[in-house]
Amino acid sequence: MIRNGLLYILVLAISGTLAWALWNQWHAPAEPPPLEGIDDPLWYRTADFATRRAALEKRLDLMTSTRIAAADVGPIKDDVALLCRDPRLVDVVVQRFRERKDINTAQLSAFMEIFARVKNPKFAKLLSEGIHHREFEPRINAFDAALTQGDPAILADLRTVMGSQGGYSLRRVIEALGAIGGDEALDLVTRAIASGDHDAVLQGIATCVVYRLNRAIPILEPLLKDGRRDVALTAAWGLVSLGYSGGADVIRRLALDRGVDQGTRAQAVIYLLETSGKAATETLRRLRADPDPNVAFEARLGLIQLGDEDELLALDRALRSEDPGEREQGATFCAASGRDEDVERFRRVMGSVGRAEITAFLNALPRGRAPAALSILKDLSRPGGPYEQLAISRFHEYGDDGVEAIETLLASHPEGERLGWLISALGSIGTPRARDTLLKMPPPRSRRLWLYLRNNVRVIDLALLKKGVFE
Repeated sequence: MIRNGLLYILVLAISGTLAWALWNQWHAPAEPPPLEGIDDPLWYRTADFATRRAALEKRLDLMTSTRIAAADVGPIKDDVALLCRDPRLVDVVVQRFRERKDINTAQLSAFMEIFARVKNPKFAKLLSEGIHHREFEPRINAFDAALTQGDPAILADLRTVMGSQGGYSLRRVIEALGAIGGDEALDLVTRAIASGDHDAVLQGIATCVVYRLNRAIPILEPLLKDGRRDVALTAAWGLVSLGYSGGADVIRRLALDRGVDQGTRAQAVIYLLETSGKAATETLRRLRADPDPNVAFEARLGLIQLGDEDELLALDRALRSEDPGEREQGATFCAASGRDEDVERFRRVMGSVGRAEITAFLNALPRGRAPAALSILKDLSRPGGPYEQLAISRFHEYGDDGVEAIETLLASHPEGERLGWLISALGSIGTPRARDTLLKMPPPRSRRLWLYLRNNVRVIDLALLKKGVFE
């Protein structure tokens, strides 16, 4: 229900950032030191228990030392978190946290960040000091940890501090309350909305929609008249999503009002389609030629998603147009719509379009993720093709189906840059199957690729720990 329930700018910002960040890290020109001088990045998996326990004790000694510089605390946190894959070592961290003396702000913040990286009920009981801390960093990390843990035991502390929070801090508290769920936590969410804080309202409404919190309707109704247009729009979306029709007219009015900022208007068009469906057709037709290109794009995309015959004819004409710009926009629509039939429209013209159109199609896939597009990615990822790197980077949009496609490509024993692209794609998919595929791969001949592969397993392990996956 909340697929499009983020602000417009955030919707368009979704991308494969992690994949490319990892790729850039691997592709850096700096020459690594000799392999024999480097610890295996997966030593936390391969060492015996005694070695891992000793390593954890050493890192906790460093992290809690009064002699260590604040800037040196950070790199230790990942190792501590990864060692907590073994539940026997969790107790070591808990004991050290309770016994520590003269801890400084950076060190407390480091503990809170570890608790935010590893979901474990024993860590949930240790967040109080961070939640109540006067400094921003340990407090924010404690809120993040509360979100990860999702434990009702944290409620009392969150209730105590939320009245003194605002902006980003309050939004993080609301996210944590949403993760905890239950009547008591959700009552606190509605209280935060009533505070009128901008971030609290936007985050709180999204939480109410997720939990179908109808008792929030009386709190949301007055926000329809809020002078902050994005607040009024989000309240209207929330009300319609909760079954209250009074917000539909507000969404439509904001979509049509050219005096509203373009981001809010474009988001209003997205909400209009989501909440009104076919009933939005006439309004979308009015907006398809709007002077604001973002509004016009969303209106046309909405009509395509509704299967509007006139818009689909226009899409077919755009794909065959002599104007490169029209062809490129048509390719974008085919990917962003999320409909398999539009992917097939593009497939029929792929042989007659150029690099710009195919690149536009691939770049728009994260918006729609149509299942049929996976077969196009498989075709374009063939070795030596002009689009293989970009196509491989898009496999992460398809989860374990993307992993399966990558496994087929790995069967040809790629090396060099191509193998780096495949490793990066697996790292950004981040599922247990993606991790297991990396672990089963034969060691690359290149030292750099070997390290890159092992570090991607670390990245996935850290992400899975946050979800409570410890195998």
